[in-house]
Amino acid sequence: MIAIIALLPAIKRQEIALKLRILDWFVIICAILFIHYAVFFQLFLFWGLSPKLNIHRYGLSPSILSYVVLVISVIFILIRISFYRLKSSQISKFKSLIDNLISRRMYSEVYIILEDNINAVFSCANKEYSMGKLYSKIKRRTENYYPIDFFFAERNGKKLRNPNYFMKLIFRIILLIMPNYERRTSDANYLLRTIMLKKDLVIYFVSNAPYLGMRLLQYKSYFLDAYVDEYFKSLIQQKSSILYFELKNNQNTNEYAYQIDPHNILLSYLFNPASRAEQLGVWRPIGEYIIQHLDELNNSSTDKYLIQNENYYEDGKWESSLYVGIFFFDVMIKSALKQNIEWHMWLYYYDYFVDRIDRNISRFKKRDTGYYEWDSPYHYLLYTCISNLCDYIRAIEKIPLEQKNVILKSSNLEHENGNIVKSSILCLMICIRKIILSNNISDDFKWYLVKIPFSVLFTLQRSEKLSEYFKCFRNALIAGDFIKNKDDHEYKLELAKYARKIDRVHNNPEEINKFISDLENI
Repeated sequence: MIAIIALLPAIKRQEIALKLRILDWFVIICAILFIHYAVFFQLFLFWGLSPKLNIHRYGLSPSILSYVVLVISVIFILIRISFYRLKSSQISKFKSLIDNLISRRMYSEVYIILEDNINAVFSCANKEYSMGKLYSKIKRRTENYYPIDFFFAERNGKKLRNPNYFMKLIFRIILLIMPNYERRTSDANYLLRTIMLKKDLVIYFVSNAPYLGMRLLQYKSYFLDAYVDEYFKSLIQQKSSILYFELKNNQNTNEYAYQIDPHNILLSYLFNPASRAEQLGVWRPIGEYIIQHLDELNNSSTDKYLIQNENYYEDGKWESSLYVGIFFFDVMIKSALKQNIEWHMWLYYYDYFVDRIDRNISRFKKRDTGYYEWDSPYHYLLYTCISNLCDYIRAIEKIPLEQKNVILKSSNLEHENGNIVKSSILCLMICIRKIILSNNISDDFKWYLVKIPFSVLFTLQRSEKLSEYFKCFRNALIAGDFIKNKDDHEYKLELAKYARKIDRVHNNPEEINKFISDLENI
């Protein structure tokens, strides 16, 4: 046994030593002493150091008894190890073990050990174990509160009082006697920082242990933003990741939003509730990656999005990081809209997507490859962006107007960041202007895209209760930009040209004529 232990790698011995606790060492020492006693039984018997149990009557010789003790003790130790849970007192050794594994790039071992112990590390980092809570409570009793502390405490419904000198002295003496639990918290925080900021380890988690990587999102710290960026960037980069799998298997809708399947663990974590996605700011890494990828494609000599691909519009799009990223935004924004999140969830990224897709599409050369609704994947992505923004606006037909994140304060073009529908109108306004003034998109496809918001506009016009939203959308389409009194005759003339194509049978002709007249008068 000693030889086997000696042959084990140092890290494995360190892991075993970590999992052995006081009771385990006590059992091991007792077993070793008993086996030595059995081996030298005759000697002890000669000196009268025998309990005289006459174990030979049961067929037990010293060697057999030694074997039985050895087996029982080994089974006991193995059971204890299998049910091992990290204690706060062991966090320093645990940190040392993880550091050694990371330095040797033994990421699979890091995953195996962390999976069972990550909650214990969180507890230690947040000082949520019993003695840590007690230490924090006693330490607070030694602190003096200032007027500003009493002010905020009163606002939060709490009561504070300064301890008298004698009690503070007692608490300080107790703190001197108690172990320094701050060291444990510091080691746990250092360990989590090491894990979450190690790029190679994050990439390994995304590929092999995505849900462990997701659990690390629960840890609130100043370096969480850096981890969120790296984790979601890796998710969108790796086409075999759970992000692609879960989004493809979560296309079912409920009214105007997606019904998140509980089995899609990542999406459920982010969007049930959607406030978690808001707190993490998950739009940032996904949106920035799409922008970066579009820039890279623009500098590439082979851009697959410029080539017609009949499979792209069905299964092929689920292998496309651009489409999956845009679909992620769609799920996120619709979830926030339905759950009354008062923030636009940075849907203004659509403006950047449309701008770069329009730039990249300038290299598109139309080929006679048969009839397709979209000339290229880029054309389909443009359609998806415009269609998504129109969906958010159209959702107002089904949302109670008293819901806080759709209350319209004004029909002018001022930002209302807590109103997702108005933010969608303002973002769509900018995107439509870029499309209409683009030199890279054909007139036919411009009309194909522009008639989608026109359809939404005159749908709003039919509802009396949505009259303010109709005015807001109408003002936005006519303005085309936030800049007031902008000399933008070209845009307005082009918009009027497309407005003349609106179906007058299914829409109000008087309103269409007034819309065109207002544009021409400007």
